Amino acid sequence: MSLPATWLGALLALLGVIVAIWGLRIAKLMVSLIFGLAMGYLLYAYSAPSLRESLGSPALFLLGFLLGALIGFSTFKLALSLLSGFLSAYAIVSAGLIVDREEAVALLSLALAAVIYYLVDKLLAAVFALAGALLLYYGLETAGLKGWIPLLAAAVVFSRGTSPSEALGIKIVCRKSIYIRFFARSFRGRWG
Repeated sequence: MSLPATWLGALLALLGVIVAIWGLRIAKLMVSLIFGLAMGYLLYAYSAPSLRESLGSPALFLLGFLLGALIGFSTFKLALSLLSGFLSAYAIVSAGLIVDREEAVALLSLALAAVIYYLVDKLLAAVFALAGALLLYYGLETAGLKGWIPLLAAAVVFSRGTSPSEALGIKIVCRKSIYIRFFARSFRGRWG
């Protein structure tokens, strides 16, 4: 059973909007959950028998899961920046722009990794926004919309996706708890 082109296009367009606007947040959540599950399993499976008897296996798994989830995205950012820094340094050395010495490559890799680590949130937001905008454009084209409308919708979603601080007017402020505030001109006095 296959979907008609209109439904497939609408599904792709919806997926594009979700990826463009919330893709970075979903990726952070998924990386944290996966790293938390891995850390929980490692602490559960390979802890000392005396620790396992005193705390219990489920408590060790929960402790490992919480610790892994807390440090998961930071570790992901570090690994991504180190890998990108090394690949960038390798590309520069392969192009012949600097001498192929191991010390120079290592130093350039670390310098580029530090710069990329600082910019990785903005780069990932741009990558997810671009992927979502392309999915939206392709979905609207598949659904039958032609001309400037899909291109304009993709540009709006891309610009919205690259500013992830306020997705669709919803801002999440974390202080003592999470407050969801809706920003609209007519409700500014009531919600502000």
